[in-house]
Amino acid sequence: MEEIEILQLNRENSVYAFCSYGFLWQKGVQLNASQYDSVYKGTMQPGMNLENSFARFNINRPKDFKGHSLSVSDVVIIRDNKVQHAFILRLNNNEMHHLKKQVEKSGLSREVYVRKLIMGREIKERPQQDCVELLKTVRAQGHLLTAVAQDALARDGVSTDHVDDLRQCYKALLSEVKKLV
Repeated sequence: MEEIEILQLNRENSVYAFCSYGFLWQKGVQLNASQYDSVYKGTMQPGMNLENSFARFNINRPKDFKGHSLSVSDVVIIRDNKVQHAFILRLNNNEMHHLKKQVEKSGLSREVYVRKLIMGREIKERPQQDCVELLKTVRAQGHLLTAVAQDALARDGVSTDHVDDLRQCYKALLSEVKKLV
């Protein structure tokens, strides 16, 4: 069974309640876990997800819910052994348009794109198809060279130094091609 937990800003930080993360970030305010209180822990009802949980906690509140209406400053955690945390991020039209453009350029899903951003990983633009084809061709030639080199070694037709030199040249070429992609 999936579990849900809702965290809301504690009394000392209630001045930030109902403020979006983006707004607070622009103002230089950084929140951390110690500034939140757990106001609800329970089991997800069948068919319940992050979206329809808002109706439950804003309209038909459970009796043991100790918080206020859900807002952009709240943290909703859904534990399902897959995703451990979820958050709400409100974007204005310009921010959403920019995000969509960046996601499209990367060729990633929006979720994967945001996860990479959060983890500080490099996000590259999706390579042009001809670059992808070039990489495939170079890799195929590398496999062919490896097979020829192994055959030549087996027949004592080439020294291991020559094979090592060939491998190093191939690795350097592959490295340069990967930079293009």
